[in-house]
Amino acid sequence: MNKKISALLSAVLAVTMIPLNVYAEENNTDNTKYTLTFTDFEGNVMETMEVSPDEKIDYSKIDTSSLHSHLDTYTEQDFYMWSSTPEYINSDTVINALYKRASISIDSVPNTTEYYTTEGNVSLDGLSVSITLDIQTPVTDENGNYYTDTQTENITSSCYAEISSLEELFADGNTATVNVFPPGDNKPIVTYEITLIEEPIPTKYTLTFIDFNGNVMETMEVSPDEKIDYSKIDTSSLHSHLDTYTEQDFYMWSSTPEYINSDTVINALYKRATISVDSIPHKTEYYTAKGNVSLDGLSVSIKTDTQTPVTDENGSYYVSTHTENITSSCYAEISSLEELFAEGKTASVNVFPPGDDKPVVTYEITLFDELGDINNDGLVDTVDSAFVLRAYADISAHGNMTLDEKQVKICDINKDGFVDAVDAAAILTYYAQISAGNTPVWEKIVPALA
Repeated sequence: MNKKISALLSAVLAVTMIPLNVYAEENNTDNTKYTLTFTDFEGNVMETMEVSPDEKIDYSKIDTSSLHSHLDTYTEQDFYMWSSTPEYINSDTVINALYKRASISIDSVPNTTEYYTTEGNVSLDGLSVSITLDIQTPVTDENGNYYTDTQTENITSSCYAEISSLEELFADGNTATVNVFPPGDNKPIVTYEITLIEEPIPTKYTLTFIDFNGNVMETMEVSPDEKIDYSKIDTSSLHSHLDTYTEQDFYMWSSTPEYINSDTVINALYKRATISVDSIPHKTEYYTAKGNVSLDGLSVSIKTDTQTPVTDENGSYYVSTHTENITSSCYAEISSLEELFAEGKTASVNVFPPGDDKPVVTYEITLFDELGDINNDGLVDTVDSAFVLRAYADISAHGNMTLDEKQVKICDINKDGFVDAVDAAAILTYYAQISAGNTPVWEKIVPALA
């Protein structure tokens, strides 16, 4: 392989090796020797060692240079790591070499081969070149085969024509050879012929634009030497709201050739954003009208689906999906509890996503400001605490509750389903804070209410 492309592939293959932490077993004191066998990528024996149980293995002695090879012009393979690296062994052991492999591939060639002028530069539209890195990992499947981690990078934008000027390419005639090079190499990865047609063909070709659903948006009759002006295509009709929280709009065209020399269909590709509510606020009952509504527990995300011009084997466009949590940007239309409960003890909370005028969540909250005030005198004090203790004593003595449903709701401060000394103590704590000149908050006294 050419030195420069070899350097490119070798650079991609230069992946930092991660040492495996393997603990040595306790040293053996007998004279037993074990066979340590190293195998190459195909399972052939590279080298063997006779090793004592107390002999630390020196992996630097193993020459892996023979594992470097060029499988073809644009595929290079090299040693990556050993399948395991124990410091000591206490049985015959086989260690396999794992590879890293880089391949440059041409996914498609430039689609313009006929030109009607010598002005300007050769077009590489339609060219797609990628480099794929396959790395074996020490993790195996149920059949003992090593998993391979694959990474692919498109390097088309870094590729270039050796001669780009059409005037220079056609200096000696009406046909020319275009050599396309990958970055950092002097061997062409694509070579193809182009032709200059001096007398423009009067034929008109039909350029058809298709919407997201396969319907014709617009057609144009285009000459081979007529540069296509995509700004003339009105894409505003492609903007729509599929439902209340899903908006779809034009993203890009599936291709944008400057010129066409045959009837051509170009598809509109979409971008689609969907707001979803993953969970709603969990606090719906409040014990005071002071402060603000809590949105704890709310989770809202926005998912963006974007069609790409890359198609699968069936011609369907791949969709790139990105999801972002936007909970922290959401807000209650009215956050003040005093304002929410101004008209009564129930209220609706409207939660809005950022930059929108439609609520993404609407839920009901209630005000229960009688908590702890069993005698309904507007105070939570020792009288209420004593009542709770008497009720608890009665329940303990007779095994039955004499309180009605509303009384239980007022007295069961921690909402555990029981009226007991714990509830009485919470009432006393609330009263003590009032007596000290503080403003008590039930949620802080009883975390279960938060």
